[in-house]
Amino acid sequence: MPVGAAKFGLMAAAGGGAAGFVAFGGIITQYVHSGTTYRVHTFRGSGRFYVASGEATVSFYNIGGGGAGGSGGSSSGSGGGGAGGDATGTFDAEAGNYAVTVGKGAFQTTSYNIDAYAPVASAIAGVSGSTAAAGGSGGRGNYNAHGQDGYDGASGGGAGNGSNGYNSGAVGSATDGYAGGLATSSSGVSMSGGGGGGRGGAGGNAVDASNNPGGTGGAGITGAVNLSGIAYATVTYMGGGGGGTYGDDVQAVNVATLSAGAGIGSSYDNDGNPDLRPTDGTPNTGSGGGGGSVGYVGGHGGTGIVILRYEVAA
Repeated sequence: MPVGAAKFGLMAAAGGGAAGFVAFGGIITQYVHSGTTYRVHTFRGSGRFYVASGEATVSFYNIGGGGAGGSGGSSSGSGGGGAGGDATGTFDAEAGNYAVTVGKGAFQTTSYNIDAYAPVASAIAGVSGSTAAAGGSGGRGNYNAHGQDGYDGASGGGAGNGSNGYNSGAVGSATDGYAGGLATSSSGVSMSGGGGGGRGGAGGNAVDASNNPGGTGGAGITGAVNLSGIAYATVTYMGGGGGGTYGDDVQAVNVATLSAGAGIGSSYDNDGNPDLRPTDGTPNTGSGGGGGSVGYVGGHGGTGIVILRYEVAA
């Protein structure tokens, strides 16, 4: 069973190396840091960590699946999906099989004008009894009605827009990150959804003004959160999805959201300019999907990841 609950940084490994410890499963790599040799098993999909022989203290890092962006409502923008959570610790491994679950992330169907999917069990990532929670999905924009609330999760989903003078939805609350952002609450020229919350910051609020996209997705985190060594040093995990937009001459490209590995909110333009489809959260980052708008379902949440590491004899 896992011990310890540190959220960031590299975990302590088995002292002196794990002599005679032989294990299989996932993508196996090895690196040296400060004179210590580590072996890493990276699971990008669910599987098993099989220990053939020996014993070792194994460090784990789990990231849950991201939330989906809200489905696009008629003449309204939807909220971006919130980021999945993370969990770290160690467990004592010995001969046998250990189930590893990688969160799939929340997703939408092929229809719009429906409620966003709430986080589901398949979005939870974990190994040996410790799990990382899923992100909250974004709320759906709703024409002639109140915008839908963002779903709660590790990081909360952004609120959906309530158009034609109705109030926007509420932001999704967070248990292991930050809340989503607010949507616009009137029938202005930019009827937009709020950004999903990220592990490193809250989702941005939508702005009811001309040519403003939906709320910015909350920031992710980089670098020291992983156990995989130099190969993963520049990856950004757990960014929030951008909010969707309905409005004239609006393009919801959001550089901050792109850099966080999360989905971009969609844009619908009724003056004949190109629309922008929402995008999915980057796989294996636990980032949220972009919010939908007219005719577009929200982007899928990014899948999670499970990383195992232990010290080996040089």
